[in-house]
Amino acid sequence: MKYIISAIKLIVIVAAVLFAMFNKDTVTITIIPDRLIFETYMFIPILIGLLAGGLVMSLFMVRDHMRMSRSMKIMRKKLKENEDELNKLHNLPLLQENKE
Repeated sequence: MKYIISAIKLIVIVAAVLFAMFNKDTVTITIIPDRLIFETYMFIPILIGLLAGGLVMSLFMVRDHMRMSRSMKIMRKKLKENEDELNKLHNLPLLQENKE
């Protein structure tokens, strides 16, 4: 399943890059009116947008991974405590009833 997901991601990335590369029209980008104006090919802003989106997605993935790791650590600790308690209960001597 990992390979299928990786292949789909690769196809989407290649399609996005090809889409960007086929847009060779020029575009004017105005950041600050009358001061900061760029004229560039259209594929450059598209690629910058794709890279920025990938960066944001990576940051969210790292955050989620850290949360999951912390949660797994807590769960492993609880599991160890429960296993220790279970072993103690298994090792208790059996109670014998008094025969009269």
